[in-house]
Amino acid sequence: VGPPGSGREQLARTIHYNQPADSIGPLVPIDCRLVDAEQLQFQLTSLLRGQHANPTARPPAALLLEVDRLRPVAQQELAGFLQLPQIDLKTIATARVSLERLAAKGRFRADLAHHLSTLTIRLPALAARRTDIPLLAQHFLEQHNAAGHKQLTGFQPAALELLVGLPWKKNLDELSLAIREACE
Repeated sequence: VGPPGSGREQLARTIHYNQPADSIGPLVPIDCRLVDAEQLQFQLTSLLRGQHANPTARPPAALLLEVDRLRPVAQQELAGFLQLPQIDLKTIATARVSLERLAAKGRFRADLAHHLSTLTIRLPALAARRTDIPLLAQHFLEQHNAAGHKQLTGFQPAALELLVGLPWKKNLDELSLAIREACE
């Protein structure tokens, strides 16, 4: 849970892929802002069909992006789907606002909020975690290096000081873009 650009999707992917390689199945993103109940049912059923077609394959996981923006009818579909006894689908969800808080206000299904909120990690805006900026900047620099661009080792102390002092209103996306532009 966190504001746009705080790194929710990156964290979800890190959690999913931080397992032994022989136990990791595909992570299938579903943008909850864009799907209706029928599309959601189709995507989830397709995920499970693929698993049943190849039982030796590693089980997939659904990455529910912006699940707090899921429409009520789609919430009902997802809640029903996840309650089926034969369904064993790993789900990771990202949200801008706590699902439990939305449920308390009657704006999200309480049973679904409870199911999806087994473990909640709150990510503050980047401006509220300035001590993370040097590490994140180095991460983005290493991503740039891994893409086969010129190999850079790090940042001058003055450059890091400048990065830490900026407001970063667009959070990680803005920091990533700044590092990419600085590397070119």
